[in-house]
Amino acid sequence: GARTGSDHGGSDAFLVLNGDVLTDLDITAMVASHRAAGAEATLALTEVEDPSRYGVVPTDAEGRVLGFVEKPDAASAPSRWINAGTYVLEPSILDRIPAGRRVSIEREVFPAVATEGRLHAVQSDAYWIDTGTPETYIRAQLELVDGTHGDLPAVHPSATVDPSADVQRSIVMSGATIGPGAHLLNSIVMDGGTIGAGAVVAHSIVGPGAQIGEGASLTDLTVIGSAETVGAGIGLAGARVPGDS
Repeated sequence: GARTGSDHGGSDAFLVLNGDVLTDLDITAMVASHRAAGAEATLALTEVEDPSRYGVVPTDAEGRVLGFVEKPDAASAPSRWINAGTYVLEPSILDRIPAGRRVSIEREVFPAVATEGRLHAVQSDAYWIDTGTPETYIRAQLELVDGTHGDLPAVHPSATVDPSADVQRSIVMSGATIGPGAHLLNSIVMDGGTIGAGAVVAHSIVGPGAQIGEGASLTDLTVIGSAETVGAGIGLAGARVPGDS
């Protein structure tokens, strides 16, 4: 991701991880590979079915990065191994980053390091998901809840769920309230969110403190932002309602 040049203040390698990635990558093994290769930077790679949404990273037999192919057509992609957004970096990388402006380390720094043969990659089959869209965010949360890739409680102990509400494969976070006869399916209600009586929330996200009125309907990856209100009986499908931030 982009960052502003700053002083790391240390002599040891350090980790950088994209904030919208959920993974159980073995960081210890990645650091060991980085050190063994004598690399200045090491990237984790993950294999995806459709690389056309990502940046493909071809490597040689020793794991050196040969370049970057941004969002190639699936048919012409050199591989399906993409940048997984997890890096081990030497402090010298920071010397390559100009101060005083935002810099994309992937677009401006890594290509130069690759040209010098000092950028390596580690292929990983660990669980990995980019949570940068509502669809993948919901999927990641539910996989943690149902035990596919974790073990989180579906309903927070401080949440209030009326006995007549129907909550199926959904997450209800702290302080949230689910009213009588409400229906939740494959959805997330964040901290302090309120779902009114008889409301339906399916494949959608209700932000912190948001209020969904009685009999309202949210479907098809609708996202309601922080502290927003959806009136009684209102139906939204695939809508985006920005929050108060």
